[in-house]
Amino acid sequence: MKRFALLTIAFVASTASALAKSHASREAVIAFLRREGILDGKTVVAEAIWDEKAHWWSISLRHPSAKITNWTVDADGRDYHYVCQH
Repeated sequence: MKRFALLTIAFVASTASALAKSHASREAVIAFLRREGILDGKTVVAEAIWDEKAHWWSISLRHPSAKITNWTVDADGRDYHYVCQH
């Protein structure tokens, strides 16, 4: 019984750890945008915020012209969308 309890605790702890890291890291998202050609040259990341409620990254890029563009990247860091500035 004691062994079962220890195994259960170990399983719950490992599952909680996996769930806590349920999204791509900031660095992985930025690397993804570079690979996709969205972030290149002298364009810099002005802001990168993980939105826990929406479950995506919100990325603001400052271009050499001083224009700011906003993007969202999904939790897995595999898909992006431009956020229109209306």
